[in-house]
Amino acid sequence: MSSNSEDNEKSVEELFHKWGLTQARISRLWHCNITTVLHLALIDVKTMERIFNEDSLIEDSLLFKLNLMKMRKQRKQMRMQMILICLFA
Repeated sequence: MSSNSEDNEKSVEELFHKWGLTQARISRLWHCNITTVLHLALIDVKTMERIFNEDSLIEDSLLFKLNLMKMRKQRKQMRMQMILICLFA
């Protein structure tokens, strides 16, 4: 595994911890191969529902979905800023 890939996986795991997910849920996300920011950007609602399919994990599910929406919104804003910079540079 390349160093860049290891750094990406480490940053995603740190992100999961920052979001307040339990270690069991983080392990489940790894088991489901949700290991990169790109995976987070592409994950859909049906996949999230399958990962968080246990009633006992409702809190983790809500934390994950809320923070994923925030992350996606920030990424979209950053892309828009870059487009505006390119247009007016």
